[in-house]
Amino acid sequence: MPAAVDVATLSRRIAGYPIVSCDVFDTALTRILARPEDVLLAVGARALARGLVSCTPEAFREYRIEAERAARQRAEAAGFDEVRIAEIYAHLVACGITAEDAALAELEIAVEHAVCRPNAALRAALNAREATQRLIFVSDSPLPGAWIAGLLRDAAYGEDCRVFSSADIRLSKHTGRLFRHVIQALNCSARDIVHIGDNPLSDIVRADEAGITALYVPRVRPPPETDRTAAADWLVRLTHSHRRANDAAKGTPTAKRTSHPRTPDGSALYRYASLLLIGFTLFVLAEARRQGIRRIYFLARDGYLPLAIAERLLHSTRDQFEIGYLHVSRRSIVLPTMIDDLQRFAEEVASNLSGRPIKLAFNCLGISSDETSRMLREIGIDPDTTADGPSALKRVRRLFDSQRELIRARLLDQRNSAISYLRQSGFLEPGRRLVVDVGWKGSTQMALSRLTGLPATDIAGCYLGLLPQAMSAELNLDKARGYLFSFGIPSRGWIWSSTATSFRSCFSPLPTAPCSTMSRTTGAWNRSMQSKKNLAAPSAAKPRLASCRVTLPGRVRRPRRHSGRGMAERARPAFGSA
Repeated sequence: MPAAVDVATLSRRIAGYPIVSCDVFDTALTRILARPEDVLLAVGARALARGLVSCTPEAFREYRIEAERAARQRAEAAGFDEVRIAEIYAHLVACGITAEDAALAELEIAVEHAVCRPNAALRAALNAREATQRLIFVSDSPLPGAWIAGLLRDAAYGEDCRVFSSADIRLSKHTGRLFRHVIQALNCSARDIVHIGDNPLSDIVRADEAGITALYVPRVRPPPETDRTAAADWLVRLTHSHRRANDAAKGTPTAKRTSHPRTPDGSALYRYASLLLIGFTLFVLAEARRQGIRRIYFLARDGYLPLAIAERLLHSTRDQFEIGYLHVSRRSIVLPTMIDDLQRFAEEVASNLSGRPIKLAFNCLGISSDETSRMLREIGIDPDTTADGPSALKRVRRLFDSQRELIRARLLDQRNSAISYLRQSGFLEPGRRLVVDVGWKGSTQMALSRLTGLPATDIAGCYLGLLPQAMSAELNLDKARGYLFSFGIPSRGWIWSSTATSFRSCFSPLPTAPCSTMSRTTGAWNRSMQSKKNLAAPSAAKPRLASCRVTLPGRVRRPRRHSGRGMAERARPAFGSA
Protein backbone atom coordinates (compact mmCIF):
# COMPACT_ATOMS: atom_id res chain seq x y z
CA MET A 1 0.00 0.00 0.00
CA PRO A 2 1.18 3.57 -0.67
CA ALA A 3 3.14 5.56 1.83
CA ALA A 4 1.61 8.63 3.47
CA VAL A 5 0.79 11.33 0.93
CA ASP A 6 1.18 15.05 1.73
CA VAL A 7 -1.96 16.63 0.30
CA ALA A 8 -0.50 20.14 -0.06
CA THR A 9 2.68 18.91 -1.77
CA LEU A 10 0.80 16.69 -4.22
CA SER A 11 -1.73 19.42 -5.02
CA ARG A 12 1.12 21.81 -5.80
CA ARG A 13 2.91 19.31 -8.05
CA ILE A 14 -0.14 18.46 -10.17
CA ALA A 15 -1.17 22.10 -10.59
CA GLY A 16 -0.92 23.47 -14.12
CA TYR A 17 -1.39 20.17 -15.95
CA PRO A 18 -4.61 19.97 -17.99
CA ILE A 19 -4.90 16.20 -17.40
CA VAL A 20 -4.16 14.31 -14.17
CA SER A 21 -3.69 10.55 -14.60
CA CYS A 22 -3.63 8.14 -11.67
CA ASP A 23 -2.87 4.48 -11.18
CA VAL A 24 -5.66 2.50 -9.47
CA PHE A 25 -4.59 -0.45 -7.34
CA ASP A 26 -2.10 0.34 -4.54
CA THR A 27 -2.32 4.04 -5.45
CA ALA A 28 -5.88 5.38 -5.65
CA LEU A 29 -7.22 2.23 -3.98
CA THR A 30 -5.64 0.08 -1.31
CA ARG A 31 -6.71 -3.36 -0.12
CA ILE A 32 -7.26 -4.44 3.46
CA LEU A 33 -5.38 -7.64 2.58
CA ALA A 34 -1.59 -7.81 2.33
CA ARG A 35 -1.31 -9.34 -1.16
CA PRO A 36 -3.49 -9.53 -4.30
CA GLU A 37 -3.22 -13.34 -4.06
CA ASP A 38 -5.09 -13.21 -0.75
CA VAL A 39 -8.06 -11.71 -2.58
CA LEU A 40 -8.24 -14.97 -4.55
CA LEU A 41 -8.29 -16.91 -1.29
CA ALA A 42 -11.36 -14.93 -0.26
CA VAL A 43 -12.94 -15.52 -3.69
CA GLY A 44 -12.35 -19.26 -3.28
CA ALA A 45 -14.03 -19.25 0.14
CA ARG A 46 -17.12 -17.47 -1.21
CA ALA A 47 -17.21 -19.67 -4.32
CA LEU A 48 -17.14 -22.83 -2.22
CA ALA A 49 -19.92 -21.52 0.03
CA ARG A 50 -22.10 -20.77 -3.00
CA GLY A 51 -21.41 -24.12 -4.69
CA LEU A 52 -19.61 -22.59 -7.68
CA VAL A 53 -16.58 -24.83 -7.06
CA SER A 54 -16.00 -27.98 -5.03
CA CYS A 55 -12.32 -27.42 -4.18
CA THR A 56 -10.90 -25.79 -1.08
CA PRO A 57 -10.20 -22.01 -1.05
CA GLU A 58 -6.46 -22.77 -0.95
CA ALA A 59 -6.74 -24.95 -4.04
CA PHE A 60 -8.91 -22.38 -5.86
CA ARG A 61 -6.22 -19.75 -5.26
CA GLU A 62 -3.62 -21.98 -6.95
CA TYR A 63 -5.97 -22.81 -9.84
CA ARG A 64 -6.82 -19.14 -10.40
CA ILE A 65 -3.15 -18.06 -10.40
CA GLU A 66 -2.19 -20.82 -12.82
CA ALA A 67 -5.19 -20.05 -15.06
CA GLU A 68 -4.10 -16.40 -15.34
CA ARG A 69 -0.55 -17.48 -16.18
CA ALA A 70 -1.75 -19.83 -18.93
CA ALA A 71 -4.25 -17.32 -20.34
CA ARG A 72 -1.60 -14.58 -20.29
CA GLN A 73 0.77 -16.77 -22.27
CA ARG A 74 -1.87 -17.26 -24.96
CA ALA A 75 -2.69 -13.54 -25.01
CA GLU A 76 0.97 -12.58 -25.38
CA ALA A 77 1.40 -15.16 -28.15
CA ALA A 78 -1.46 -13.42 -29.96
CA GLY A 79 0.31 -10.06 -29.64
CA PHE A 80 -1.65 -8.66 -26.68
CA ASP A 81 -0.12 -7.14 -23.54
CA GLU A 82 -2.95 -8.09 -21.19
CA VAL A 83 -5.32 -10.95 -20.46
CA ARG A 84 -9.03 -10.54 -19.73
CA ILE A 85 -10.88 -11.88 -16.70
CA ALA A 86 -13.27 -13.81 -18.97
CA GLU A 87 -10.32 -15.63 -20.56
CA ILE A 88 -8.96 -16.60 -17.14
CA TYR A 89 -12.21 -18.18 -16.00
CA ALA A 90 -12.77 -19.79 -19.41
CA HIS A 91 -9.49 -21.62 -18.79
CA LEU A 92 -10.81 -22.87 -15.44
CA VAL A 93 -13.94 -24.15 -17.19
CA ALA A 94 -11.80 -25.96 -19.79
CA CYS A 95 -9.83 -27.58 -16.96
CA GLY A 96 -12.98 -28.81 -15.23
CA ILE A 97 -12.59 -26.63 -12.12
CA THR A 98 -15.94 -24.90 -12.55
CA ALA A 99 -18.85 -24.55 -14.95
CA GLU A 100 -19.82 -21.06 -13.73
CA ASP A 101 -17.18 -18.80 -15.27
CA ALA A 102 -19.38 -15.69 -15.48
CA ALA A 103 -20.61 -16.08 -11.89
CA LEU A 104 -17.05 -16.52 -10.61
CA ALA A 105 -15.83 -13.43 -12.46
CA GLU A 106 -18.64 -11.37 -10.92
CA LEU A 107 -17.81 -12.85 -7.53
CA GLU A 108 -14.19 -11.73 -7.86
CA ILE A 109 -15.20 -8.11 -8.48
CA ALA A 110 -17.63 -8.35 -5.55
CA VAL A 111 -14.73 -9.38 -3.32
CA GLU A 112 -12.67 -6.46 -4.67
CA HIS A 113 -15.53 -4.12 -3.66
CA ALA A 114 -15.39 -5.63 -0.18
CA VAL A 115 -11.62 -5.30 0.34
CA CYS A 116 -10.76 -2.05 -1.51
CA ARG A 117 -10.50 1.24 0.35
CA PRO A 118 -9.68 4.74 -0.96
CA ASN A 119 -6.34 6.39 -0.34
CA ALA A 120 -7.87 9.27 1.59
CA ALA A 121 -4.95 11.69 1.26
CA LEU A 122 -4.58 11.10 -2.47
CA ARG A 123 -8.34 11.43 -2.96
CA ALA A 124 -8.31 14.76 -1.11
CA ALA A 125 -5.53 16.07 -3.36
CA LEU A 126 -7.28 14.93 -6.55
CA ASN A 127 -10.67 16.30 -5.49
CA ALA A 128 -8.99 19.64 -4.71
CA ARG A 129 -7.62 19.99 -8.26
CA GLU A 130 -8.64 22.92 -10.45
CA ALA A 131 -12.05 22.69 -12.14
CA THR A 132 -10.43 22.78 -15.59
CA GLN A 133 -8.21 19.77 -14.87
CA ARG A 134 -9.47 16.41 -16.18
CA LEU A 135 -8.99 13.28 -14.07
CA ILE A 136 -8.40 9.89 -15.67
CA PHE A 137 -7.32 6.53 -14.28
CA VAL A 138 -4.91 4.17 -16.04
CA SER A 139 -4.61 0.60 -14.77
CA ASP A 140 -2.83 -2.64 -15.67
CA SER A 141 -5.52 -5.14 -14.69
CA PRO A 142 -7.46 -8.08 -16.19
CA LEU A 143 -10.64 -6.39 -14.92
CA PRO A 144 -12.78 -4.39 -17.40
CA GLY A 145 -12.65 -0.61 -17.13
CA ALA A 146 -16.36 -0.42 -16.24
CA TRP A 147 -15.78 -2.68 -13.22
CA ILE A 148 -12.82 -0.59 -12.07
CA ALA A 149 -14.88 2.58 -12.51
CA GLY A 150 -17.44 1.07 -10.14
CA LEU A 151 -14.73 0.54 -7.51
CA LEU A 152 -13.60 4.15 -7.88
CA ARG A 153 -17.18 5.43 -7.71
CA ASP A 154 -17.74 3.55 -4.44
CA ALA A 155 -14.51 5.12 -3.14
CA ALA A 156 -15.91 8.63 -3.86
CA TYR A 157 -13.54 9.51 -6.71
CA GLY A 158 -16.46 10.76 -8.78
CA GLU A 159 -19.52 9.49 -10.59
CA ASP A 160 -18.03 9.57 -14.09
CA CYS A 161 -14.51 8.19 -13.69
CA ARG A 162 -12.83 7.59 -17.02
CA VAL A 163 -10.71 4.43 -16.81
CA PHE A 164 -8.19 3.17 -19.34
CA SER A 165 -7.89 -0.53 -18.48
CA SER A 166 -5.26 -2.70 -20.10
CA ALA A 167 -7.86 -5.50 -20.30
CA ASP A 168 -10.12 -3.39 -22.54
CA ILE A 169 -7.39 -2.03 -24.80
CA ARG A 170 -5.06 -5.09 -24.66
CA LEU A 171 -2.11 -2.73 -24.16
CA SER A 172 -0.31 -2.24 -20.85
CA LYS A 173 1.61 0.36 -18.91
CA HIS A 174 4.30 -2.25 -18.34
CA THR A 175 5.22 -2.16 -22.05
CA GLY A 176 4.53 1.57 -22.34
CA ARG A 177 2.02 1.08 -25.14
CA LEU A 178 -0.97 1.98 -22.96
CA PHE A 179 0.43 5.47 -22.28
CA ARG A 180 0.85 6.11 -25.98
CA HIS A 181 -2.75 4.97 -26.53
CA VAL A 182 -3.97 7.38 -23.83
CA ILE A 183 -2.22 10.31 -25.52
CA GLN A 184 -3.85 9.44 -28.85
CA ALA A 185 -7.30 8.81 -27.31
CA LEU A 186 -7.27 12.15 -25.50
CA ASN A 187 -5.88 13.93 -28.57
CA CYS A 188 -3.42 15.86 -26.45
CA SER A 189 0.29 16.34 -25.98
CA ALA A 190 2.24 14.14 -23.58
CA ARG A 191 3.35 17.36 -21.81
CA ASP A 192 -0.29 17.99 -20.87
CA ILE A 193 -0.45 14.89 -18.64
CA VAL A 194 0.92 14.20 -15.16
CA HIS A 195 0.71 10.60 -13.99
CA ILE A 196 0.71 9.39 -10.36
CA GLY A 197 1.64 5.82 -9.54
CA ASP A 198 3.44 3.40 -7.24
CA ASN A 199 5.28 1.11 -9.66
CA PRO A 200 8.81 2.35 -10.46
CA LEU A 201 8.79 0.69 -13.89
CA SER A 202 5.20 0.72 -15.15
CA ASP A 203 4.16 4.07 -13.69
CA ILE A 204 7.40 6.06 -13.67
CA VAL A 205 9.89 4.81 -16.25
CA ARG A 206 7.31 3.96 -18.94
CA ALA A 207 5.41 7.24 -18.42
CA ASP A 208 8.65 9.19 -18.69
CA GLU A 209 9.57 7.32 -21.90
CA ALA A 210 6.22 8.40 -23.35
CA GLY A 211 7.00 12.04 -22.48
CA ILE A 212 4.54 12.18 -19.56
CA THR A 213 5.50 13.77 -16.24
CA ALA A 214 5.45 11.05 -13.55
CA LEU A 215 5.00 11.45 -9.80
CA TYR A 216 6.10 8.53 -7.67
CA VAL A 217 4.02 7.52 -4.64
CA PRO A 218 6.14 4.79 -3.00
CA ARG A 219 4.45 1.64 -1.79
CA VAL A 220 4.92 0.24 1.72
CA ARG A 221 5.05 -3.53 1.28
CA PRO A 222 3.61 -5.67 4.08
CA PRO A 223 5.89 -8.49 5.27
CA PRO A 224 5.45 -11.85 3.50
CA GLU A 225 3.36 -14.69 4.81
CA THR A 226 5.30 -17.00 7.14
CA ASP A 227 5.55 -20.72 6.41
CA ARG A 228 3.57 -21.46 9.55
CA THR A 229 0.73 -19.17 8.45
CA ALA A 230 0.79 -20.57 4.91
CA ALA A 231 0.14 -24.04 6.32
CA ALA A 232 -2.88 -22.85 8.34
CA ASP A 233 -6.57 -22.80 7.44
CA TRP A 234 -7.71 -20.22 4.88
CA LEU A 235 -9.57 -18.19 7.49
CA VAL A 236 -6.41 -17.90 9.60
CA ARG A 237 -4.44 -16.85 6.53
CA LEU A 238 -6.93 -14.12 5.62
CA THR A 239 -6.99 -12.84 9.20
CA HIS A 240 -3.20 -12.69 9.31
CA SER A 241 -3.13 -11.02 5.88
CA HIS A 242 -5.49 -8.32 7.12
CA ARG A 243 -3.32 -7.76 10.19
CA ARG A 244 -0.13 -7.44 8.12
CA ALA A 245 -1.82 -4.95 5.77
CA ASN A 246 -3.11 -2.93 8.71
CA ASP A 247 0.32 -2.89 10.39
CA ALA A 248 1.94 -1.73 7.15
CA ALA A 249 -0.59 1.09 6.80
CA LYS A 250 0.17 2.26 10.34
CA GLY A 251 3.91 1.76 10.00
CA THR A 252 3.87 -0.88 12.75
CA PRO A 253 6.25 -3.79 12.18
CA THR A 254 4.60 -7.21 12.24
CA ALA A 255 6.15 -9.50 14.82
CA LYS A 256 8.19 -12.26 13.24
CA ARG A 257 8.47 -15.72 14.64
CA THR A 258 11.90 -17.26 14.67
CA SER A 259 11.78 -20.76 13.27
CA HIS A 260 14.28 -23.48 14.07
CA PRO A 261 14.00 -26.08 11.34
CA ARG A 262 14.89 -29.58 12.32
CA THR A 263 16.75 -31.78 9.92
CA PRO A 264 15.73 -35.40 10.48
CA ASP A 265 18.41 -38.04 10.39
CA GLY A 266 18.31 -40.81 7.80
CA SER A 267 16.33 -43.26 9.90
CA ALA A 268 13.64 -40.72 10.70
CA LEU A 269 13.41 -39.71 7.04
CA TYR A 270 12.79 -43.27 5.91
CA ARG A 271 10.12 -43.73 8.59
CA TYR A 272 8.34 -40.62 7.34
CA ALA A 273 8.72 -41.77 3.73
CA SER A 274 7.28 -45.18 4.57
CA LEU A 275 4.15 -43.68 6.12
CA LEU A 276 3.78 -41.31 3.18
CA LEU A 277 4.05 -44.12 0.62
CA ILE A 278 1.60 -46.35 2.47
CA GLY A 279 -0.93 -43.50 2.56
CA PHE A 280 -0.27 -42.80 -1.13
CA THR A 281 -0.85 -46.44 -2.06
CA LEU A 282 -4.11 -46.55 -0.09
CA PHE A 283 -5.15 -43.40 -1.95
CA VAL A 284 -4.37 -45.06 -5.32
CA LEU A 285 -6.49 -48.11 -4.48
CA ALA A 286 -9.34 -45.93 -3.24
CA GLU A 287 -9.24 -43.87 -6.45
CA ALA A 288 -9.32 -47.05 -8.54
CA ARG A 289 -12.39 -48.23 -6.62
CA ARG A 290 -14.09 -44.85 -6.93
CA GLN A 291 -13.58 -44.73 -10.70
CA GLY A 292 -14.34 -48.42 -11.25
CA ILE A 293 -10.89 -49.15 -12.73
CA ARG A 294 -9.40 -52.64 -12.37
CA ARG A 295 -6.06 -52.31 -14.19
CA ILE A 296 -3.38 -50.32 -12.34
CA TYR A 297 0.07 -49.72 -13.82
CA PHE A 298 2.89 -48.40 -11.61
CA LEU A 299 5.46 -46.53 -13.71
CA ALA A 300 9.14 -47.35 -13.34
CA ARG A 301 11.02 -46.33 -11.21
CA ASP A 302 8.96 -44.16 -8.90
CA GLY A 303 6.12 -46.66 -8.83
CA TYR A 304 8.21 -49.59 -7.62
CA LEU A 305 7.76 -49.11 -3.86
CA PRO A 306 4.03 -48.28 -4.10
CA LEU A 307 3.62 -51.45 -6.19
CA ALA A 308 5.31 -53.55 -3.51
CA ILE A 309 3.03 -52.02 -0.86
CA ALA A 310 -0.07 -52.55 -3.02
CA GLU A 311 0.77 -56.24 -3.51
CA ARG A 312 0.90 -56.76 0.25
CA LEU A 313 -2.32 -54.84 0.87
CA LEU A 314 -4.24 -56.70 -1.81
CA HIS A 315 -3.44 -60.09 -0.32
CA SER A 316 -5.92 -59.33 2.48
CA THR A 317 -8.74 -57.70 0.51
CA ARG A 318 -11.67 -58.74 -1.63
CA ASP A 319 -10.61 -56.32 -4.38
CA GLN A 320 -9.75 -57.82 -7.74
CA PHE A 321 -7.23 -55.42 -9.23
CA GLU A 322 -4.77 -56.27 -11.98
CA ILE A 323 -1.56 -54.50 -11.04
CA GLY A 324 1.73 -54.36 -12.89
CA TYR A 325 5.06 -52.56 -13.17
CA LEU A 326 5.34 -50.66 -16.45
CA HIS A 327 9.00 -50.56 -17.50
CA VAL A 328 8.95 -47.27 -19.36
CA SER A 329 10.91 -44.10 -18.76
CA ARG A 330 9.61 -40.62 -19.45
CA ARG A 331 12.10 -40.32 -22.30
CA SER A 332 11.00 -43.53 -24.02
CA ILE A 333 7.37 -42.41 -24.05
CA VAL A 334 7.57 -38.62 -24.46
CA LEU A 335 10.23 -38.42 -27.19
CA PRO A 336 8.37 -40.50 -29.81
CA THR A 337 5.38 -38.16 -29.50
CA MET A 338 7.56 -35.29 -30.78
CA ILE A 339 8.02 -36.85 -34.22
CA ASP A 340 5.68 -34.25 -35.74
CA ASP A 341 7.05 -31.35 -33.69
CA LEU A 342 10.82 -31.34 -34.16
CA GLN A 343 11.04 -27.68 -33.15
CA ARG A 344 9.74 -28.54 -29.67
CA PHE A 345 12.08 -31.54 -29.59
CA ALA A 346 15.03 -29.25 -30.37
CA GLU A 347 14.00 -26.91 -27.54
CA GLU A 348 13.84 -29.85 -25.11
CA VAL A 349 17.27 -31.08 -26.18
CA ALA A 350 18.81 -27.59 -25.89
CA SER A 351 17.33 -27.17 -22.42
CA ASN A 352 18.64 -30.55 -21.22
CA LEU A 353 22.10 -29.85 -22.67
CA SER A 354 22.63 -26.74 -20.55
CA GLY A 355 26.29 -26.57 -19.47
CA ARG A 356 27.30 -29.68 -21.45
CA PRO A 357 28.98 -30.14 -24.87
CA ILE A 358 26.64 -29.91 -27.84
CA LYS A 359 28.00 -33.20 -29.21
CA LEU A 360 25.76 -34.97 -26.68
CA ALA A 361 22.62 -33.65 -28.40
CA PHE A 362 21.67 -36.96 -30.04
CA ASN A 363 22.44 -39.27 -27.11
CA CYS A 364 18.70 -39.52 -26.44
CA LEU A 365 18.32 -41.03 -29.94
CA GLY A 366 21.03 -43.63 -29.39
CA ILE A 367 23.52 -41.78 -31.61
CA SER A 368 27.07 -41.64 -30.23
CA SER A 369 28.83 -38.37 -29.49
CA ASP A 370 31.48 -39.24 -32.11
CA GLU A 371 28.86 -39.55 -34.83
CA THR A 372 27.16 -36.35 -33.65
CA SER A 373 30.56 -34.58 -33.69
CA ARG A 374 30.97 -35.52 -37.35
CA MET A 375 27.53 -34.09 -38.18
CA LEU A 376 28.33 -30.87 -36.32
CA ARG A 377 31.64 -30.38 -38.16
CA GLU A 378 29.84 -30.77 -41.49
CA ILE A 379 27.71 -27.71 -40.70
CA GLY A 380 30.60 -25.69 -39.21
CA ILE A 381 29.89 -26.09 -35.48
CA ASP A 382 32.55 -27.03 -32.93
CA PRO A 383 31.31 -30.26 -31.23
CA ASP A 384 32.93 -29.33 -27.92
CA THR A 385 31.07 -26.02 -27.66
CA THR A 386 29.21 -25.78 -24.36
CA ALA A 387 25.45 -25.40 -24.75
CA ASP A 388 24.72 -22.17 -22.87
CA GLY A 389 22.36 -19.28 -23.58
CA PRO A 390 20.20 -18.57 -26.66
CA SER A 391 23.04 -19.53 -29.00
CA ALA A 392 22.73 -23.16 -27.85
CA LEU A 393 19.18 -23.40 -29.20
CA LYS A 394 20.28 -21.88 -32.52
CA ARG A 395 23.06 -24.48 -32.88
CA VAL A 396 20.74 -27.36 -31.94
CA ARG A 397 18.16 -26.16 -34.47
CA ARG A 398 20.84 -26.06 -37.20
CA LEU A 399 21.82 -29.61 -36.31
CA PHE A 400 18.18 -30.73 -36.39
CA ASP A 401 17.57 -29.02 -39.76
CA SER A 402 20.51 -30.91 -41.26
CA GLN A 403 19.42 -34.32 -39.92
CA ARG A 404 15.61 -34.23 -40.09
CA GLU A 405 15.20 -37.58 -41.84
CA LEU A 406 17.57 -39.34 -39.45
CA ILE A 407 15.77 -37.88 -36.41
CA ARG A 408 12.37 -38.93 -37.73
CA ALA A 409 13.63 -42.44 -38.43
CA ARG A 410 15.05 -42.82 -34.91
CA LEU A 411 11.89 -41.45 -33.29
CA LEU A 412 9.80 -43.81 -35.42
CA ASP A 413 11.92 -46.74 -34.22
CA GLN A 414 11.45 -45.64 -30.62
CA ARG A 415 7.72 -45.31 -31.17
CA ASN A 416 7.45 -48.81 -32.63
CA SER A 417 9.50 -50.23 -29.73
CA ALA A 418 7.31 -48.51 -27.17
CA ILE A 419 4.07 -49.63 -28.85
CA SER A 420 5.34 -53.24 -29.05
CA TYR A 421 6.22 -53.24 -25.37
CA LEU A 422 2.92 -51.67 -24.32
CA ARG A 423 0.99 -54.20 -26.41
CA GLN A 424 2.86 -57.12 -24.87
CA SER A 425 2.41 -55.77 -21.32
CA GLY A 426 -1.37 -55.68 -21.84
CA PHE A 427 -1.56 -51.90 -21.57
CA LEU A 428 -3.34 -51.59 -24.93
CA GLU A 429 -6.12 -54.04 -24.12
CA PRO A 430 -9.62 -52.46 -24.13
CA GLY A 431 -10.89 -50.79 -20.99
CA ARG A 432 -9.79 -48.08 -18.62
CA ARG A 433 -6.43 -48.16 -16.87
CA LEU A 434 -4.83 -46.17 -14.04
CA VAL A 435 -1.16 -45.09 -14.18
CA VAL A 436 0.67 -44.35 -10.93
CA ASP A 437 3.66 -42.02 -10.65
CA VAL A 438 5.19 -39.59 -8.15
CA GLY A 439 4.44 -36.53 -10.31
CA TRP A 440 4.73 -33.59 -10.84
CA LYS A 441 3.41 -32.61 -14.26
CA GLY A 442 1.71 -35.75 -15.62
CA SER A 443 3.74 -35.59 -18.85
CA THR A 444 4.07 -39.38 -19.13
CA GLN A 445 0.31 -39.90 -18.81
CA MET A 446 -0.40 -37.33 -21.55
CA ALA A 447 2.34 -38.84 -23.74
CA LEU A 448 0.88 -42.35 -23.31
CA SER A 449 -2.46 -41.06 -24.56
CA ARG A 450 -0.88 -39.37 -27.60
CA LEU A 451 1.45 -42.28 -28.36
CA THR A 452 -1.14 -45.05 -28.20
CA GLY A 453 -4.06 -43.12 -29.65
CA LEU A 454 -6.21 -44.21 -26.71
CA PRO A 455 -8.93 -41.75 -25.64
CA ALA A 456 -7.74 -39.49 -22.83
CA THR A 457 -10.68 -40.70 -20.72
CA ASP A 458 -9.32 -44.27 -20.87
CA ILE A 459 -6.11 -43.32 -19.02
CA ALA A 460 -6.45 -41.94 -15.49
CA GLY A 461 -3.54 -40.91 -13.28
CA CYS A 462 -2.68 -40.93 -9.58
CA TYR A 463 0.27 -38.90 -8.33
CA LEU A 464 1.92 -37.97 -5.09
CA GLY A 465 1.40 -34.38 -6.22
CA LEU A 466 0.56 -32.28 -9.30
CA LEU A 467 1.96 -28.77 -9.78
CA PRO A 468 -0.25 -25.85 -10.86
CA GLN A 469 1.39 -25.64 -14.30
CA ALA A 470 0.30 -29.23 -15.02
CA MET A 471 -3.34 -28.14 -15.24
CA SER A 472 -4.70 -28.04 -18.81
CA ALA A 473 -7.66 -29.20 -20.85
CA GLU A 474 -5.67 -32.40 -21.51
CA LEU A 475 -4.90 -33.04 -17.84
CA ASN A 476 -7.36 -31.94 -15.16
CA LEU A 477 -9.23 -33.26 -12.13
CA ASP A 478 -11.36 -35.51 -14.34
CA LYS A 479 -8.26 -37.38 -15.51
CA ALA A 480 -5.68 -37.08 -12.73
CA ARG A 481 -5.57 -36.69 -8.95
CA GLY A 482 -2.79 -35.92 -6.49
CA TYR A 483 -2.47 -37.41 -3.01
CA LEU A 484 -0.87 -34.39 -1.30
CA PHE A 485 -2.12 -31.74 -3.72
CA SER A 486 -3.84 -31.59 -7.09
CA PHE A 487 -2.54 -28.80 -9.35
CA GLY A 488 -1.34 -26.72 -6.40
CA ILE A 489 1.29 -26.57 -3.63
CA PRO A 490 0.15 -26.52 0.01
CA SER A 491 3.33 -24.88 1.31
CA ARG A 492 5.93 -22.83 -0.49
CA GLY A 493 8.90 -24.60 -2.00
CA TRP A 494 8.58 -27.89 -0.10
CA ILE A 495 9.38 -29.97 -3.18
CA TRP A 496 12.77 -28.33 -3.49
CA SER A 497 13.70 -28.64 0.18
CA SER A 498 16.61 -30.79 1.31
CA THR A 499 14.23 -33.24 2.94
CA ALA A 500 12.32 -33.80 -0.29
CA THR A 501 15.60 -34.19 -2.18
CA SER A 502 16.65 -36.90 0.24
CA PHE A 503 13.24 -38.54 -0.09
CA ARG A 504 13.63 -38.53 -3.89
CA SER A 505 16.89 -40.46 -3.50
CA CYS A 506 14.87 -43.38 -2.08
CA PHE A 507 13.80 -44.14 -5.64
CA SER A 508 17.18 -43.80 -7.36
CA PRO A 509 18.35 -47.43 -7.01
CA LEU A 510 15.05 -49.01 -8.09
CA PRO A 511 14.95 -51.03 -11.34
CA THR A 512 14.00 -49.40 -14.61
CA ALA A 513 14.62 -50.01 -18.28
CA PRO A 514 13.52 -47.58 -21.00
CA CYS A 515 11.92 -49.26 -24.02
CA SER A 516 14.75 -47.97 -26.20
CA THR A 517 17.27 -50.12 -24.29
CA MET A 518 15.33 -53.38 -24.63
CA SER A 519 16.35 -56.01 -27.15
CA ARG A 520 13.96 -58.17 -29.16
CA THR A 521 14.89 -61.85 -28.77
CA THR A 522 12.82 -65.02 -29.21
CA GLY A 523 9.62 -63.02 -29.54
CA ALA A 524 9.88 -61.31 -26.15
CA TRP A 525 11.22 -58.02 -24.84
CA ASN A 526 14.12 -58.58 -22.43
CA ARG A 527 14.51 -56.02 -19.66
CA SER A 528 17.87 -54.57 -18.71
CA MET A 529 18.92 -54.53 -15.04
CA GLN A 530 21.28 -51.63 -15.54
CA SER A 531 20.68 -48.25 -13.95
CA LYS A 532 19.02 -45.69 -16.21
CA LYS A 533 21.78 -43.24 -15.36
CA ASN A 534 24.55 -45.69 -16.30
CA LEU A 535 23.30 -47.47 -19.41
CA ALA A 536 26.75 -47.63 -20.96
CA ALA A 537 28.29 -49.66 -18.12
CA PRO A 538 26.05 -52.45 -16.76
CA SER A 539 28.80 -53.75 -14.51
CA ALA A 540 29.01 -50.38 -12.75
CA ALA A 541 25.35 -50.33 -11.67
CA LYS A 542 24.71 -48.93 -8.23
CA PRO A 543 25.49 -51.50 -5.53
CA ARG A 544 22.27 -50.58 -3.67
CA LEU A 545 20.30 -52.20 -6.50
CA ALA A 546 21.23 -55.65 -5.19
CA SER A 547 19.95 -54.75 -1.74
CA CYS A 548 16.45 -54.37 -3.17
CA ARG A 549 16.34 -58.15 -3.77
CA VAL A 550 14.40 -57.71 -6.98
CA THR A 551 13.97 -60.59 -9.41
CA LEU A 552 13.60 -59.50 -13.01
CA PRO A 553 12.57 -62.42 -15.26
CA GLY A 554 13.41 -62.41 -18.93
CA ARG A 555 9.84 -61.93 -20.12
CA VAL A 556 7.60 -59.00 -19.29
CA ARG A 557 5.03 -60.04 -16.71
CA ARG A 558 1.41 -59.27 -17.41
CA PRO A 559 -0.59 -57.58 -14.65
CA ARG A 560 -1.39 -59.87 -11.73
CA ARG A 561 -4.90 -60.38 -10.37
CA HIS A 562 -5.33 -60.20 -6.60
CA SER A 563 -8.31 -61.12 -4.48
CA GLY A 564 -8.92 -61.49 -0.75
CA ARG A 565 -10.92 -60.13 2.14
CA GLY A 566 -12.03 -56.59 2.90
CA MET A 567 -9.92 -53.58 3.77
CA ALA A 568 -11.19 -50.20 5.00
CA GLU A 569 -10.73 -47.28 2.66
CA ARG A 570 -8.42 -45.13 4.69
CA ALA A 571 -6.94 -43.09 1.83
CA ARG A 572 -6.29 -39.45 2.50
CA PRO A 573 -8.28 -37.17 0.14
CA ALA A 574 -6.40 -35.20 -2.50
CA PHE A 575 -5.39 -31.67 -1.56
CA GLY A 576 -7.83 -29.40 -3.31
CA SER A 577 -9.60 -32.25 -5.13
CA ALA A 578 -13.15 -31.95 -6.29
